[in-house]
Amino acid sequence: MRRGLPDSTENKEQWDENLAIALELKIKYEELMHHLDVNSISEVQKKFSQPMLFLGVADWGYGWIFPNQDMAVIGICGLQSKSHKKIVQKFEKFLEEVGIQDVIEKTSVSGYPLPYGNFIEKPAHNNTLLVGDAGGFAEPILGEGIFYAHRTAELAAHAIDVSIREGNCAEGVYLDLIQRYIVPEMKHAKVLRDLIYSCLDHHIDQPISFFISLFGERLIEIVHGRRRFNPFQSGEDYYGRIKG
Repeated sequence: MRRGLPDSTENKEQWDENLAIALELKIKYEELMHHLDVNSISEVQKKFSQPMLFLGVADWGYGWIFPNQDMAVIGICGLQSKSHKKIVQKFEKFLEEVGIQDVIEKTSVSGYPLPYGNFIEKPAHNNTLLVGDAGGFAEPILGEGIFYAHRTAELAAHAIDVSIREGNCAEGVYLDLIQRYIVPEMKHAKVLRDLIYSCLDHHIDQPISFFISLFGERLIEIVHGRRRFNPFQSGEDYYGRIKG
C-alpha cells in the first residue's frame, strides 16, 4: 500500500536510513531446557520469569526475552544502516550471553523489517490513509508499535467520518491530525533515540543508566501511550478525544 502512493508522500532516504531489521525465535521451555543445560522446566521459567530488554547487544538496537505460558520469544533488532549486515552474528552472540547455546541451527528464526524512526509525515493521498507500520508509526527507541497502530487507526477513522459527513477528501483531515498528534512525538522520540544509542555506540553507558534510574517508570508510560515524550508540553487531551 505504501509503495502505491505518490513519491511525494514519503522521504525514501529517511525511510531506508531508519529501517531496522529484527530476528526472532520462539522456543518451547521443554526444548529450551536442554539449550540452557538445566534439569527442569521450572528452572527455565525461573530464569525467564518476566519480560527482559537488553540494550547494547545490537548496533543501535536491543534484544528481548518475552516469556509466554509454554515458550519464550527471544529476539534482537538493530538499525539496518548501522548493523552492516552483522545482525545474525549479533543474535548468536546475544543468545550465548544469556546462556543459550546452539539454538539457531535447530530452531526456525523469523526475520522482518521494523519501523525505527522512518515515519512518513504525509501518509495519505486522497482517500488512501496509511496507519501503523505502513506509515512507519512505531516508537523510534524500542520500535513499539501497538499504541501508534491503534492511535493512527483512530485518527484515520475520524478523518473518514468527517470526509463522509462533509463530502470532502479524507486526506486533509488525516494529515492535520497526524501532524498534531503523532509527528511531534515521533520527532522527539527520534532525538532521544539518537542520544541513547550514540552513547551506547561509544560505550558511554553511565548517563543511560542514570537516565533510566530516574525516568524508568515514565519511559514505560511513554511506550504505553500514557505520557508524552516532550517534557515541556502537557499531555492533557493529547491521547484522549480527538478534536477537530
